[in-house]
Amino acid sequence: MQGTCTPVASGAPHGNRTACASDGSTCGGRCSGKADGTCNYPTGNCGSGPSCSGTNMSIAQSTCSAGTCQKPAARTCAGSLICSGTTCKTSCTANSDCVGGLVCNSGTCGMKVVQTGTQTFAVDTALSGRVQSDDVIDPRVSIGDYADNADSCGFLSFPHAPAIPSGATVTSATLNIYLQSLTGTPYADLGGALVVDRTSYTALSTSIYKASFVSPTGVPNSDTAGAKSVVVTSLVAKDLSKGSSQFRLCFSLRTDGNNDQDFVLIPTGGTNKPTLVVNYTF
Repeated sequence: MQGTCTPVASGAPHGNRTACASDGSTCGGRCSGKADGTCNYPTGNCGSGPSCSGTNMSIAQSTCSAGTCQKPAARTCAGSLICSGTTCKTSCTANSDCVGGLVCNSGTCGMKVVQTGTQTFAVDTALSGRVQSDDVIDPRVSIGDYADNADSCGFLSFPHAPAIPSGATVTSATLNIYLQSLTGTPYADLGGALVVDRTSYTALSTSIYKASFVSPTGVPNSDTAGAKSVVVTSLVAKDLSKGSSQFRLCFSLRTDGNNDQDFVLIPTGGTNKPTLVVNYTF
């Protein structure tokens, strides 16, 4: 007697019909409701959900395809944004949302916009003056030695915070001074060079006069009165976090011991007062 074909209620194909493809997941094929030996395959989500792979790659939700659970390949986040939690960010609110050293500008990651600035700072006369080897402290900036063989170094202070932005990079810095007069022959008798050094202090004292040189640089165009400019870029670059730059000026030989006066005078007021010019990027 001939049989009757009826749909399979559930499960795999009967008899010698080809089995439904399956990887053992919920994506495996089924014959439910079919009478022609073919399979139904789910097409929905399966396996793991969206996730991040590394800093800036994401993996989408796994889905069923032809009986297997397919995990998509990782894809790089668009716009140089990071992957956070389970998905890529769609915009940035901070530099940390961007990769590759880029910065956040109005919700978009991009190269840092480099700006430049120039500031000219006047000398702080309250923290400028001279300190002598015999412990004399005077607001006048004279440098050299005197008739009693006492000698002195000059000190100049320039506050520059908050005019220079936080995180700025100093590209150049110039200390401008004016040698108002030369008494005696200081360059010839005191080593031939007026030297500028970086220092740090809250008040003029003998301790800063006696301190060792850290990173001295010479004043050019020596042995004549008039305007002098000294490149102090590396010195000022070290001072940004401190908020001020302070300099000590001494002759390389502080005294020749011959009881003659040999010194230079630098005014801290008027049209020839010292200035510090700083160029920077930020």
